[in-house]
Amino acid sequence: DRIKEKRSVSMAYSHGLKWSEEKIVEALRFMIDKCGMDTMPTHSEIKEFFGDSALVCAMSKRNGTKHYAKLLGMEIKECESKFGDQLEDYCVLQIQEKLGLDGEKTKPRYPYDILVNRSVKVDVKVSRLFNNYGNSKYYTFNLEKKDQTCDIFVFYCINQNDEIERTFVIPSTVLSGKTQLAVGKSSMYDKYIDQWRFISDYNKFMTELQ
Repeated sequence: DRIKEKRSVSMAYSHGLKWSEEKIVEALRFMIDKCGMDTMPTHSEIKEFFGDSALVCAMSKRNGTKHYAKLLGMEIKECESKFGDQLEDYCVLQIQEKLGLDGEKTKPRYPYDILVNRSVKVDVKVSRLFNNYGNSKYYTFNLEKKDQTCDIFVFYCINQNDEIERTFVIPSTVLSGKTQLAVGKSSMYDKYIDQWRFISDYNKFMTELQ
């Protein structure tokens, strides 16, 4: 009976539904109540419960997991937040090793994650691989604001084995006006893969201004 209920709920939420913020919160509350959860569901838990990626994709397009955790008054699981923190630490290490520049992580409430040489603002985004109803696989990143607050984005694409499959290093001006970035097997953004030099270019420019 529980399996039948989950399937009927999945169909109700997945087929032809326009995902408003109200509907997203409603679906999350339904899952949280049914499962008796005391922390914010992870993406994999949401996909398993509803049987597809519809709700996860809608959340990514509309403000992201942190936003809905805050609305619901729930903490994000330590493993998820720790994973994001680890990749921010790894990004600092990559900047040091690849560019010879010092990077410093900012406090959680800052609008960017890393300050390089006290001049370049870097925001780190992470996405796990999504299935688009079995038809295609892609990574999607929530940018949160149309008016970007960083100089450079570093996007880590994490495959199903929790490995970094690709890393995009993109100047924020390229994504001005966008609130989401989605990349599939191939993308118009492929030219930005591993383009760490943009950070050193920005640093050089800012240093010359001082």
